[in-house]
Amino acid sequence: MNLPILLAILCLTAIASCNDRFSVRKRLIVGGDKIDIGKVPYQVIVQLGDMVVCGGSMIAPSWILLASHCLWDIRGYEHLLEIRAGSKNRLHGGEVRTVKWSTLHPKYDRVHLHHDIALLFLNHPMVFGDNVKCIRIPPQDYMPRAMDDGFVAGWGLTNADHDRTKASNYPKELLGVKLPVLGFKTCNRWYNNYTLYQDTQFCAGYPEGKRDACVGDSGGPYVVGRQQVGIVSWGLSCAKPRQPGVFTDVGMYRNWIETTMQ
Repeated sequence: MNLPILLAILCLTAIASCNDRFSVRKRLIVGGDKIDIGKVPYQVIVQLGDMVVCGGSMIAPSWILLASHCLWDIRGYEHLLEIRAGSKNRLHGGEVRTVKWSTLHPKYDRVHLHHDIALLFLNHPMVFGDNVKCIRIPPQDYMPRAMDDGFVAGWGLTNADHDRTKASNYPKELLGVKLPVLGFKTCNRWYNNYTLYQDTQFCAGYPEGKRDACVGDSGGPYVVGRQQVGIVSWGLSCAKPRQPGVFTDVGMYRNWIETTMQ
């Protein structure tokens, strides 16, 4: 392993071992099932060496949508990232690309994880096929409705107690879980000591917990029907009662996405 990659991985593992105010949802699907990539052909994994950094979605052949917090602590090392698409195995198969440049939302707030959205521009476009396709994003100002059924997938830890700094603890096969959108008032009441932004965030999960996209696959897509309405952002714990996942509302950022891609 060359020195730049080693330094970047050391940076990632140091960050992962710290106790943050939020559980930034990197690398965990709880209560999910194994799925084939053909069910979610837009899904990608972002890795640094064999370390899972985040999930993401393909919104155009050369563009990956994900969360700003995925990239904040590895700024300057983005060119070392590998993006794999078209495979349910995070280590083999499909198509692999590197990153030419990245952009975080200019108003990203790393304290409150507000405007937690970013884009990666690939060095070479993906070649579309049955297992490699882009996902649609909703029109500007679209907001998902309470009780909409959404779907999240990822290669994250299946147990929050596992050491997240060890690459061997991450499953090789893709997992997915269904999560319903929760009403904002309910979510805000459960998170009364934390700041939620009704205009740019929403919550999804079950009151009883048990199933979640937690500590995990941050940056991954939350899909309702045939469009990506959310990005996995943060939460307090993993699949616990009354602690649902918080998602960036993609519809509030369509104008920014389109402007950035021009």
